[in-house]
Amino acid sequence: MVKSASIGLFAVLLSGLVVGNSLAQDREQRASLTNRSAAQVAAAAGRDASSTAGPAITSLPPVVYIGDNFLIQGSGFTSGSVVNFFVATAGGPINFGALVPTDLLPDQMMAFLPLTVTQGEGVASVQVVNTDEGHIVIRDN
Repeated sequence: MVKSASIGLFAVLLSGLVVGNSLAQDREQRASLTNRSAAQVAAAAGRDASSTAGPAITSLPPVVYIGDNFLIQGSGFTSGSVVNFFVATAGGPINFGALVPTDLLPDQMMAFLPLTVTQGEGVASVQVVNTDEGHIVIRDN
């Protein structure tokens, strides 16, 4: 049986240009992901293993750069979480997912946006799906 929840998508702007210090910011975000204690990770999860509430996104960067990592913050992420990345085009949305997170914690994940993603209309929506929990999708907050 496939479980589902209401889908709440977050929109972001796309850019193929890497400007400023985005690579330095990425390194800082990666360091924050890897330098957390087990207690911090457990506290961030905020739910027991039997919970089926699904993932929720609370924030994304205002601009996502094609060919770079981007940080997704929220809750309920699991080892089976994947990211659907829908790009708005004149012919309708195109899903460039499922993107497998490069770093993952229960409350944040890092995903790489490959160079094969087109900019389309310059706007995209992001969806997280927990494939290990019956494909539960993000819930509206």
